[in-house]
Amino acid sequence: MNLLYRNSLTAYGTAALELETDLNGNPRDLSGVDQIVTHMREMAANGPGGVPAAGESGVYDIIAKLEANPLQIIAALVPEAQLLATGQSYQAETMEIGQASATSRDEDYGGVSVPVTSTWTLESTDATARTATLSLSEEADAAAFSQSQQPAIANLISGFAERAKNLTADQLASVKRASKSRSVKLVVSLNDGSTLEASEIVTVASGGTTLRTYTHIQREDMPASLQLPTVLTAKDLQTPDLHIEPLPSSKVGPGILDELSIPPAPRKASQTVAPDNDGPKAIAPVSLEVKSAKVVSAPTSFGSELDIMLTPESAAKFQDFTQAAVGEITQVLINDKVVIEPRILTPITGGHLVISEPDSKLLQDMAEQLTLPEAKILVRLRP
Repeated sequence: MNLLYRNSLTAYGTAALELETDLNGNPRDLSGVDQIVTHMREMAANGPGGVPAAGESGVYDIIAKLEANPLQIIAALVPEAQLLATGQSYQAETMEIGQASATSRDEDYGGVSVPVTSTWTLESTDATARTATLSLSEEADAAAFSQSQQPAIANLISGFAERAKNLTADQLASVKRASKSRSVKLVVSLNDGSTLEASEIVTVASGGTTLRTYTHIQREDMPASLQLPTVLTAKDLQTPDLHIEPLPSSKVGPGILDELSIPPAPRKASQTVAPDNDGPKAIAPVSLEVKSAKVVSAPTSFGSELDIMLTPESAAKFQDFTQAAVGEITQVLINDKVVIEPRILTPITGGHLVISEPDSKLLQDMAEQLTLPEAKILVRLRP
C-alpha cells in the first residue's frame, strides 16, 4: 500500500489488505476487519505516555464508523482502488467522442444532502493501442456544500476569535463559503474494460483555505500517456515562502460574528428532553415516519447505502432529538433491531438519514421493510 499513509498504516496495524470486488472492481468485502478494529482499540487504550484516549476522542468516532462500515478501511488506506474502479466496466458500452453525458446524485455530508453533478466525456480512442481516454468532471452544489461545512468553519473561526473580529462582512462571507470539485482522466482498455492509467484532482475550498489532492496511477509495464500537473512531475517541488499577513485594520460593527453560532431553537411542545433529578437530562426516544427509502451506491466510500428521507413532521422531531443529543452515542432501530450506533456531532436537519452496510442484500431488506405502511424508525440514546 501507499507508504505516504505510513501513519495510518501504523494506526490500523496492517501493511496489506485482502479484499473482494464486484466485476467492475468496486470493493465489496474485506478480510481481517476484527483484527484491525482490535488494534485500533488497543492504541486508543494506550495513548501517548500510556494515557488512554478520552471517551470523546475522535479515535472512537473513527472506530465506530469502521464497525458500521468496514469498507471505509479501504477508503482510508487504499483510496486508489475506487479511482481505478471509476472508469472500469465489465459490460460493453457505447459512447460518442466529444459528447458529454451528465448524471446527478446526492452525497451526505454531516447530515446535509449535497447534490453532485457528474459529467462524463469520451475524449479520444486509440485503435492501435486499443484504449479509450475518458474524462469525468464532478461539482458539488455550492450552496448545499457550504451549508454542510458551516459547523467546521464555525469551529475554525472560533479558534481565531480575536483576528476574526477584524473581518469585514465580505471577508467573513468569503470565509464561510465552501466548494468541492473533482476532475478525473482515465485510460481504459478496449479489450477488457480495465483502467490502465488514471489521474485525479480533488479541490476543496472551505474556511478561506483551498486544498487540492493530486493522484496518478499507471501500470508499471506501460508508459504514461496522460498530461499531468507540474506538482506530480517536478523533480524539485518549489514551495512558497509561507507566512501570515496581518488582517486589515478595518473594524466592523457588532453582531457580524453572531451568524457563526446558531442559538438553540425554542423548545416545542413535543420536546424530547425531560429533566432527571438524579442526573443529567434524559433524552426520550423518538419514533420517526419514513417518506422514502432506497438502496444506492455509496458515493464517498465503498459498498452500498440505504438512503432514507423522513416525513416533514418526523424531520422536525429528528432535528430536535439530535440537537439535544449532540455529543451522545445513539442507536437507530428498524423493527426493534439496532442497525447503527452513531455519535451525534451536530444537529441533523433536513430529515435525511444514511445507513452504510457492505451487505447490499441486508440494506435492500431494510428498504423493503421501511416501505411498508406504518413503517417507523426508533432513535434513542445508547443504553
